[in-house]
Amino acid sequence: AQQLQCTDASLRASLLSRLARLVWRLDRDVVKARALIEEALPLSREVNKPNTEASLLSLKGHLITVVDRDPERAAAFTGQSLALWQRSGNRHLINAGRYNVAAALHKAGRNAEILDELQALAEDGRALQDWDLVSGALDVRGGALRALRRWPEAGVSMGQSLRAAPMRWVADRPTAMVLRSSRPVPATAALTCWAQLQPIDIEIDDATVEVYLKEVNALPAVRERWNNLRARGVRWQ
Repeated sequence: AQQLQCTDASLRASLLSRLARLVWRLDRDVVKARALIEEALPLSREVNKPNTEASLLSLKGHLITVVDRDPERAAAFTGQSLALWQRSGNRHLINAGRYNVAAALHKAGRNAEILDELQALAEDGRALQDWDLVSGALDVRGGALRALRRWPEAGVSMGQSLRAAPMRWVADRPTAMVLRSSRPVPATAALTCWAQLQPIDIEIDDATVEVYLKEVNALPAVRERWNNLRARGVRWQ
């Protein structure tokens, strides 16, 4: 959007919003990400794109939480984001906004007031088969209960979170293997399962490899090896 000097305000707002997330996710450049957010926000309001505005406000709140360490102030922006997503009627977006608000309040130490909301979020996630939401809501709820020194309830919530997380893979695939214990397992128990899978051959395009190396902050030795392979025309396998 910046290099091409896009003149369509609606398209420019969307591009800037996505670019801000990429800049933060890949480069962790908070200064540039914030500059893009502040440029895109008035555009999103001018062209009446509430979902884009909500996404920008959500990212702004996230940066305030993780960079400025001010979750109380961040909650104000995530709350504004939620209000905009509620206008869309999209349950997935609304639930994402609800989760963001609850997570910010948890980091602000306001644990008692978010317990019912997180339980409701987990139930909504199950109804929508949104297992990431279920797992995330129960995990934050467990953290809130632990902060309140309600240890048994915290253990139950965190155990439920761990069991819900793998279900996102089941929901995304027509076939899946589900392992069940032959004996009753307490809700607070932690189980470990090892599986040996047959290897498969895959090739990854160069652009995807670059994204991966940035995300994991690959060591120089790994990058050097990859550059040598690429120079020889070998794909990442």
